[in-house]
Amino acid sequence: MKISKEDPRLTAYALEETDSPKERAEIEQALKEQPELMALVEDIRGTGKQVAQALARESCPALGEPDI
Repeated sequence: MKISKEDPRLTAYALEETDSPKERAEIEQALKEQPELMALVEDIRGTGKQVAQALARESCPALGEPDI
């Protein structure tokens, strides 16, 4: 099975958001057949970690009643 590097399922797989076991298996098979996609998956994972770390450093203001 060929998967394009633009296929959004790669991002879902990299971020562990693939719900279907069948879809996950298809992507894993494609990664075996197209090893160049694994580098893309690793890049997506790295970016996801950077975003999560940056958001963890952000302060979260308390929620209150809106000023009307």
